[in-house]
Amino acid sequence: MYTLRTAADALALRTRLLPGRRLVIVGAGFVGAEVAAVARGLGVEVTLLEAGPVPLAAAVGEQAGRWLARSHHDHGVRLRTGVSVARIHSARGAATGVELADGSVIDADDVLVAIGSTPNTAWLGGSGLTVRDGLVCDRFSAAAPGVYGVGDVARWHNPLFATEMRIEHRTNAAEQGLAVARNLLNPDAPRPFAPVPYFWSDQYGVKIQSYGYLRDHDEAVVVDGEVSRRRFLIGYRRGDRLAGILGIGMPPKALRHWRSLIAAGSAWNAGVMA
Repeated sequence: MYTLRTAADALALRTRLLPGRRLVIVGAGFVGAEVAAVARGLGVEVTLLEAGPVPLAAAVGEQAGRWLARSHHDHGVRLRTGVSVARIHSARGAATGVELADGSVIDADDVLVAIGSTPNTAWLGGSGLTVRDGLVCDRFSAAAPGVYGVGDVARWHNPLFATEMRIEHRTNAAEQGLAVARNLLNPDAPRPFAPVPYFWSDQYGVKIQSYGYLRDHDEAVVVDGEVSRRRFLIGYRRGDRLAGILGIGMPPKALRHWRSLIAAGSAWNAGVMA
């Protein structure tokens, strides 16, 4: 059984991705989806298991999630949604299959568990700091006087979206570190950390990019391109504001103007959508 936490984990799994081998991936999030795409390109038989009805719906919405599901099917991945795993079978120290809650077993040569991560905050027990799915910080990324949180361990209040968020992306860690350093050097004029979050993913030769906060959106609308041509943009509304944009198969420049609108706190209206 494999997980992906380090470069060594990735290299160990790579040696197993050979044509004709059977890989079962538990979890159809970004890690699971990207490994599925790479494995299919190497001729591996892939089964992708997802507990929810639509993969990545919580992160990108059902419309984009359904498109991603079709993409998996089109590339020969056996995607099974609405299933839960009871246990992983093994023999002589190696995984041999995955048993589902209904008692059925999916045979495998290798199993990758990609069901998300838990922030490493156990060492903060007894510190007096507030921990709730991460180190709770204010809009300046401060957890307490003189104590700051940076990266995927930090749950901070982003004033641009008026919500707490914890982001597990490299770009956020780099930007937050710079923001905290600036405030440490300028204690009399601190600036809130209010970024437009960004992430990207490559799957089956298609680049997926996003700016903004897509979770908890109230509406998602295709604002450019065509879904059938695998080139489109989806705009996300939260309340009366443009909260995010997701591009699939679109060039980076197609999203930059939208990023500026999100950063400006633009209202969701006909003018913006046009």
